[in-house]
Amino acid sequence: MTSLTHSAFDAMSDRGTSAVAQSHSADTAAARKRGSTRRADRLEYRLIFALAFIVFFVVAIAARIMPRAWRERVLGLPHRGGIVSDARSMVTSSIPFAFMA
Repeated sequence: MTSLTHSAFDAMSDRGTSAVAQSHSADTAAARKRGSTRRADRLEYRLIFALAFIVFFVVAIAARIMPRAWRERVLGLPHRGGIVSDARSMVTSSIPFAFMA
């Protein structure tokens, strides 16, 4: 009777070990998937940032051509710094709207 109990226990422990190994591999695969998703999200953010920066850089250059009073009225931005800093501030204030949907 004890040999039957031991063999049944061994069979159950082998199944448990394989279940734990499968669970661990599933957790590892899920972690890899989350990591690749984060990388994809970072890449997507950088791509959107770069494209928006190009657009707003052109807008910042056009704003420099306008008189200062128009610039403040149209863009809502007073002259604070250089063209690059103006473009960057426009991008960082508008990017969150791209991710709201």
